[in-house]
Amino acid sequence: RAELMTYKSLRQWLNAVKHYGETQNVKRKARGEPEVRPVYAAAGHEVRPWFHKVGTQGLLTLIQRLNKGEPFQVVYNSIHKR
Repeated sequence: RAELMTYKSLRQWLNAVKHYGETQNVKRKARGEPEVRPVYAAAGHEVRPWFHKVGTQGLLTLIQRLNKGEPFQVVYNSIHKR
């Protein structure tokens, strides 16, 4: 979780996806191996309880405020604390 929360840009997210091997899933699948998704799984573990708490309205508020240019971490934390 701590590392996940340091990602501040799409570039950082994509670098992590590459670093942890998620970009190799097509090759794994072709070899009959299971796919790995550690970055997406970590994000899911973070988002599930948040979404359970804030619901659809919280998610829509997050999107609306991000579209206005507010920083993700500020918006996410402020909605989470409600």
